[in-house]
Amino acid sequence: MRVVAFLLLAAVLCMGAVWAVSWGDDCHEVETETVVVSRGDTLWEIAEGLCCAACDVREVVYQIRETNGGSALIRPGQTLEVPRRCAACNDTR
Repeated sequence: MRVVAFLLLAAVLCMGAVWAVSWGDDCHEVETETVVVSRGDTLWEIAEGLCCAACDVREVVYQIRETNGGSALIRPGQTLEVPRRCAACNDTR
């Protein structure tokens, strides 16, 4: 009987963990806006313009890359989806 109760409890805890992880993804949806790359722009400079003092620019660069196909190469005239809000402080620019 103890084994059955333990297995039932373990199953409930696992289902709760899966639900919590999947629910958390919806809560962290990032609003984006479109920017047009100008001559001389870099992903780093674009990311810096989105960050507050608490931000890690590397994380924002990674997020921009992942949102736009993963490439670090950008070209003038290209459009990029970038975060509308700073992830660290959640401020709107």
